[in-house]
Amino acid sequence: MTWEQVLTAYVALAGWLCLMSNGALLCSVVSASSGRAVALVTGLMVLFFASAPMLQSMAATRPASWLPFWFNQLTTTLLGWQQTLSVLPRLDEALAPKSPSTFAGPQFWWSVAGGAVCFGLSVVLFNRCASPDTPSAVVRSQTVRRLAVGRAWKLAIAWKDFQFFTGGAPMLLVRGLLYALVTGAFLLVHQVTHPSSTLWLSDDLAWFCFLVFVGIVTVEALFYATGLLMQELDSGTLGPLRLVPSSTAGVMLQKLAACLIALLPGMLAIAAVLGLNGGAISARTEPAMVIWYVFELMLCLHLTLLFSMRTRWAALPIALFLTAASNLCTPLILLSLIRMSSAVARLNGIEIGGLVGPFINMVWGWLFVLFPLELEIVNSWNRTAAK
Repeated sequence: MTWEQVLTAYVALAGWLCLMSNGALLCSVVSASSGRAVALVTGLMVLFFASAPMLQSMAATRPASWLPFWFNQLTTTLLGWQQTLSVLPRLDEALAPKSPSTFAGPQFWWSVAGGAVCFGLSVVLFNRCASPDTPSAVVRSQTVRRLAVGRAWKLAIAWKDFQFFTGGAPMLLVRGLLYALVTGAFLLVHQVTHPSSTLWLSDDLAWFCFLVFVGIVTVEALFYATGLLMQELDSGTLGPLRLVPSSTAGVMLQKLAACLIALLPGMLAIAAVLGLNGGAISARTEPAMVIWYVFELMLCLHLTLLFSMRTRWAALPIALFLTAASNLCTPLILLSLIRMSSAVARLNGIEIGGLVGPFINMVWGWLFVLFPLELEIVNSWNRTAAK
């Protein structure tokens, strides 16, 4: 690797950073809360990178007879724009052997131009999106806001976190639309690549779509776990929450309910993929591996919640590190226990022996690992609120 290649890679990353930072600035301007801004940025980035393999598959195959010619041209054009703007192809080109020494390619200039456009839109839209200054406008804005979010639910804390932390019904609709678009793109790719197939999704596409949706839901869950309790610390609302006629466990359960509602589009998308071609997914997974993944995810979420009251934004990296460190021993023990329990169940004539073992070991894992963490989270919440 030469110094020209290193410098070219740094220039490409600088252009991408300019585009992403100004794009995130624009999302924060047009969003009413930080949760909505982060969700909007995350959704746009996932849609941008997920579009590359879909567009490549559609552009590389011969168009079906029922598709118009302009659709194939549009797919090729969109793929060219995506590859020009994306930093990944530019890095592959810059770090390839004997690559040309053009330090600033089209990707850099288009990224800088896109960042400038986003910054300009942020400046133009800032006053329009910011809170009005006149008292009459404030009253009118509050009236519109009240109509937008509606009346509080009986579970007021769940309503508060759903509206002002996860983004409320608008972001729920946006996430559902993004999941629907991605699912539709996978269906379209399957129809183009396998026009005579009787399946809704081929085995490989169904498996890839399933992994994409599981990954997105995992990222969403980790994001919510990072800020769910930290937002109360930052806003100084721990004291008023103690005045709510509900136990600490009840408050935690209401917060959990708000996050589960926000994760509903992702879980419905996973269920839809299972309905389209669940046989291909079940053939590549086994109950033991599913239980192990769920347990590790729950462990990471619990650790993130626990550390978020002590280390703020460093909670997620610490939780990920500890979860990864636990993988050095827990998978072997957990999978061995699951397979042993399943084998014993089958020997005793239990027909659902393949599910009994994972269920039993999941209960033991919750009792000896997750439940103590839940108690410590509640105790840490009470100690912090008492200060």
